[in-house]
Amino acid sequence: MKIAYAFRRNIFHPFTGGASRTQLPERKTLGKYLGAVKDMGFDGLELGMDSLATADLDESRAQETRKVLEGAGLPCVAVRAGGGFDNPSVAAQNRQKLEKAIEVAGWMGAGIVNTALVTPPKGRADNGSVNGTPDPDPSSKTASQEDFEHTASVLREVGAVAGAAGLNITIEVHQRSIADNSWSALHLLDLAGSPYVHANPDLGNILWNYDEPEETMEEAIIALAPRAKYWHCKNL
Repeated sequence: MKIAYAFRRNIFHPFTGGASRTQLPERKTLGKYLGAVKDMGFDGLELGMDSLATADLDESRAQETRKVLEGAGLPCVAVRAGGGFDNPSVAAQNRQKLEKAIEVAGWMGAGIVNTALVTPPKGRADNGSVNGTPDPDPSSKTASQEDFEHTASVLREVGAVAGAAGLNITIEVHQRSIADNSWSALHLLDLAGSPYVHANPDLGNILWNYDEPEETMEEAIIALAPRAKYWHCKNL
């Protein structure tokens, strides 16, 4: 087992404010930052597509970043991107994001593309709260079987693209998504039937989703561990 640091935001002295906080520190600070992460004992990085920056990201620029990371002993092991496919207003856009992430992961030498199937609310206006609500929207409870089958079909097709590139996709159990607990994640994986699509059992997100969690962390571990390829961990 190896432990990666899932980079989320850039707040590292000296932060100049010259780049988005979701992007890696500027080059003059990056070496010091990577050294600090390496000294904490991490084996690699997870990077979001926003962390890798710009719309003009191409293979050459990605491999420049890859060289810097690998030189610091912190290769990019996972690329994070995507969104859900059961809301037509964002489905095509989210699929494009996921397919682009597969391409970028190949350039970066990562083995995992992690995605959370989050979409905007479908049934009512957003109440502004992301975590710990009695009735989150969207959710596995409000998803139809057609939603599950369509999502699984996209995952199967995109999974084949990932597999051809030597990559795996992991579906993050995530609040405000069709896969927000162990049963819904397993249902999607069974419907997709892809050897390249696996689970990311983010136990913290299960705790966050409802005001009263649907299952204990122990129950989720037992259910999802056999189907897991990658695992988000955070201290809640």
